[in-house]
Amino acid sequence: MNKLVSSMIAALGGSLVFAGCSVEAVDADSEAVGENVEAACANGDGGTNPMLALLANAMAKELGRWDIVADFEKFRGHNNQEMLRLKSTAPCSNGCATIKQILAYQDSRLDQVFQFADGTKLSSWSFASRLATGYDVMKACVPGGWCAFEKHKLTFTSTGTGPCSASNKFGAQKPAGGNLSTPANLRNALKFAEGNGPNPHLAFSSTANSVSIGTSLEFEPGASNHCTEYNPTTASPRLDGAACSCPGVASPSTLKRVTTNPTTPNMLYCRR
Repeated sequence: MNKLVSSMIAALGGSLVFAGCSVEAVDADSEAVGENVEAACANGDGGTNPMLALLANAMAKELGRWDIVADFEKFRGHNNQEMLRLKSTAPCSNGCATIKQILAYQDSRLDQVFQFADGTKLSSWSFASRLATGYDVMKACVPGGWCAFEKHKLTFTSTGTGPCSASNKFGAQKPAGGNLSTPANLRNALKFAEGNGPNPHLAFSSTANSVSIGTSLEFEPGASNHCTEYNPTTASPRLDGAACSCPGVASPSTLKRVTTNPTTPNMLYCRR
């Protein structure tokens, strides 16, 4: 699943020297870089790195910005676990359906339910903890001025190849229009996803009028090979009992709705 692309060379902070008589050396270096990328993109963190990257992409699409302090708040959920939820004032499009589903996996009753394409199962405990930590980081660093970023408006434009899976590109402008003064500083708005250290799945980059971050589209709610399906009210909804195929789930399988512990009416799970 993980893909090596040329942009990852810079992301890893390394360089490759291509000389006319160094074919074997270049091959060895390329292999080493590939191994490093594979290790960086592995889900040894209980799946929290790609899940945080997926949340960052959902925020860009459904909120049109990265401002976790303005749009989210902490609360105590099941088992008194610190979790995040959207504020009632968050500027949601589509009701922030994807964001809400992603946040639902902070609940420990859904621990080990979200399964990635490589077979890794998300630790809800770790996901909730990292979100709470990242939120606290942003609450401290934004007023402190050491992770400054401009108010902005993000608009999805395209999907390309990323270091770990895919990369989404967003137009980045001032809320009223016009280029940002320092679009590269929008990386600071993503520090909530790196509260425990660098997140290789983000792979942030910017131009004068756009930003790109890594994602994992095959994990996104509604993707055909994901073990959890979002069932929208429009656009060919997936139905209870429909056939499904997911990593680690034996066939034949069908989609089954979970209505208790916790109540998740818009979630369908691929189960035998």
